Amino acid sequence: MPKGTIFMNRSNDQMGTMNFELTSIYASGGPDFPLLTIRADIALSPYIERSQEPAAAYPLSLIRAVGQLRSPEHRVVARFQEDIALTADSPKYLSTTQVPFEIPLDVQTVNRIERERGSADLRVQLTFQLLFAVHAPNGKFGFYGGRIDGLTFPLPRSQWVDNLLPGLGYGGLEILEIRYGSGLMAQQLPKSVQELQEAKKCLLDGRWENSAVHCRKAVEILLDSKPSTLPVPAKFRDRVTTWINDNLKLDDSEAKLLAGQMQLIWDVTSPAAHPGPAHVFRKPDAEFVLRATMAFVEYFSRLLN
Repeated sequence: MPKGTIFMNRSNDQMGTMNFELTSIYASGGPDFPLLTIRADIALSPYIERSQEPAAAYPLSLIRAVGQLRSPEHRVVARFQEDIALTADSPKYLSTTQVPFEIPLDVQTVNRIERERGSADLRVQLTFQLLFAVHAPNGKFGFYGGRIDGLTFPLPRSQWVDNLLPGLGYGGLEILEIRYGSGLMAQQLPKSVQELQEAKKCLLDGRWENSAVHCRKAVEILLDSKPSTLPVPAKFRDRVTTWINDNLKLDDSEAKLLAGQMQLIWDVTSPAAHPGPAHVFRKPDAEFVLRATMAFVEYFSRLLN
């Protein structure tokens, strides 16, 4: 449980604590109004004036917290604030409350966070500037500033990818709407789309090589949907050309476009297409392959309709 100390700038005294429970972080509102909500337990003590003899305790109210979310620690990605009504008036015990901090995170911001995160856990830092009111016995009060210094903690990759990103409306790459049509080949389209969904999940999870493999499978499923007149094994290029000629009534330009797209995906993702060392996939490579495969499956679905 990450824990931050509340300081008053006037005296640099410790006035309380702010605790965050990582399991209570959740996301909602995406993609139109995405919010990352982080709940905090706040404990506050009254202000002690030690320059007096004896020391005097003055009720202290925490009025507002203005925060910054950084990820990684050197970069501010979001600013937020919450009004708080918490007053501590007894030195014998701490006054407590729970505050949900709602942090706006639009898709562009999340995309920048993801580019920096790669496949690791998400590094998060929270900083707060606070506004206090110190209450005098005569009913008067004065306003003073406070702070919580940088509070850094990791969000596990699984929690960020599986639970929070979907709530923010971030899918990395959106799957196009696929019209399945009818017939034997069209029945294979849902299976190809399922492979694309798995490829997208691998991409979000930082498993870029696995994402490319699922893209290749999305193409191979279609090639396996009907038997070929070619003997097996055959070169992939010949297999694609024969499959198109056997099963689709296309003019030369359409056939060339479809065959070229299938060949492109195969050339990039298949170990058999690389005589040298295996290609090491990076995130941009995996994104390109997924976009190309999505475009192919969408185009193929239009041919069947």
